Amino acid sequence: MLRVKDHNKYRLFDYENEPSNTYQLGDVLLKKNEDEDSDRPEIGVVIQTFSDGDFRTDMWGMSSYSEVLRAKLSDVKEFRPDLLSDLIINIGVYFTTDDNGEVIFDVEEMENELIHLTM
Repeated sequence: MLRVKDHNKYRLFDYENEPSNTYQLGDVLLKKNEDEDSDRPEIGVVIQTFSDGDFRTDMWGMSSYSEVLRAKLSDVKEFRPDLLSDLIINIGVYFTTDDNGEVIFDVEEMENELIHLTM
């Protein structure tokens, strides 16, 4: 999961927040563009959270978890590179559990993402 160091840098107002079980303040998300003339997605920073799982981003306002994906490093680099210097990368998202309960670390996926930073 990508997150910015300080979500306050991306908000214009002092929003009241509620605990959320979906996204947290500062999470970096990707929203597919619904405009037929553009396939360029938007990258937003979560700046307000609600207990029902909805949230507000700095780029497109109010949204629901069903409308977005977690942004990848490659997405940020291509569509909103100004965030790169503020990112915190949580490597925990590269850990999964197989059918036997064994923990698997997806090194290849992480390396593919980190390579985008150096290209």
